Amino acid sequence: MVFKQKTSFIKIIKQMRTTTILSLLLLTGTLAAQVKKPKGFTLNGHLANAASKMVYFSDGRNTAEKVFYMDSTLTDAMGRFTFKGIIAEPRQFLLQVKNAKRGAIIYMENANILIEGNADSLTNVRVKGAKEEAIRQEWMKLNDPVAQKKWADEISRDYDTAVERKDSAAMKLEKEKLGMRYTENLIKKIKTIVDKYPNSVMSVDLIGFVATFQENHTADSLLKVVEQTTAGRYTQTKELRKQLNITLSQTIGSKAPDFLQPDTAGKLISLSSMKGKYVLLDFWASWCTPCRAENPYLLKAYARFKDKGFTILSVSLDGDRKAWLSAVKHDNLLWPQVGDLKAAANEVAKSYGVRGIPANFLIDPQGKIVAKNLRGDKLEKQLEKLF
Repeated sequence: MVFKQKTSFIKIIKQMRTTTILSLLLLTGTLAAQVKKPKGFTLNGHLANAASKMVYFSDGRNTAEKVFYMDSTLTDAMGRFTFKGIIAEPRQFLLQVKNAKRGAIIYMENANILIEGNADSLTNVRVKGAKEEAIRQEWMKLNDPVAQKKWADEISRDYDTAVERKDSAAMKLEKEKLGMRYTENLIKKIKTIVDKYPNSVMSVDLIGFVATFQENHTADSLLKVVEQTTAGRYTQTKELRKQLNITLSQTIGSKAPDFLQPDTAGKLISLSSMKGKYVLLDFWASWCTPCRAENPYLLKAYARFKDKGFTILSVSLDGDRKAWLSAVKHDNLLWPQVGDLKAAANEVAKSYGVRGIPANFLIDPQGKIVAKNLRGDKLEKQLEKLF
């Protein structure tokens, strides 16, 4: 009798254990189903002043030459719309409403995302459900325009004093200091985001922004942090690493890559055709205000040294041929001008790792880089040492 009771007890324990295991398996499956990430994204939008209007949704990488992703839909009478799709990795997208002046930049990922706002002010839309977008909003607060202006007003007092005294030398010096302090302050903020969110495509974008200031070694060290995370596998990260490595390889003393591009008349011109002279390879664009501000300095240096073995070869990052030619004529640029009209995707810019303009390289008669980014009167001073 006792033996039978013991047997029954053991049987009950086994049944309980089996039931518990099955329950745990079912619970685990249920929880897994609950936390399982969406296979793609669903973007639901609700915009005021957008009743029955076309809404366009596109990849931020789209260019005139290549379209990565683009979709469109018609909103309902309440200004509501939905986009669905799958993206390989988080990245920046652009949302636009037909006839609206500006679009909304959104960091997308495979998630259920809600966007609300006004079609007349898409730059101020509210986005929920996207982790990357939350990081972007944190960056926007950190780089708040009002706080930036207050900071700029505080550090520009010495410059204002120089302006009042009409001291051009002091104005120039203080302006350079302002630029350096602005860059330092911006990079400090970017480091804050990268350190906090190294596994973010937003961090990759900000590091790319650092590179546009020619702060390439800083960008390199920050990118190495990101590369230790899963974000290191993103296409965008790999593209930035490739470009940054090219930029870092263009050191003083290295050989300048040769190239062939059409000039304003369509004639192909190569860098090697200018061998035997000092050549300033200048990257610019008609829409780039700082670039246009550099042209008077280039004109002065060109007029002074063109008969002594110096010339300039300008590479345009324009995508609009008419705007390019108009700027060349307006600024009276007398030296060879080339461009492939691929805008920022210009092949020469890629081969030199140029991510921001203005940018330039001084190349010696043997085809080696001897100086970089000679801005203002620094070019003329450098040429004075050579001739």
